[in-house]
Amino acid sequence: MYDVVIVGGGPAGLSAALILGRCRRRVLLCDAGSPRNARAKALHGFFTRDGTPPLELVRLGREELCQYGIETRNGTVTAVDRGSARFEIVIDER
Repeated sequence: MYDVVIVGGGPAGLSAALILGRCRRRVLLCDAGSPRNARAKALHGFFTRDGTPPLELVRLGREELCQYGIETRNGTVTAVDRGSARFEIVIDER
């Protein structure tokens, strides 16, 4: 059971997971592992990380999440169902 499930582990998903983890929420971050910017040599516009290769940013971000107990799963969220008291997700894990 999680407070929040984040679908997508790019810069926005990692940032959301980090903030929620720091707020002591139980967070699951699901990522299919195929970022849209994987072919880019560097990313720009991230404070202190300008020019960092995209996959390096993901690695650093996931490393930082560990200290807050945030769980990550490699896979694709294939379904979200709203139950009577909670949402249930289906993950196609690799």
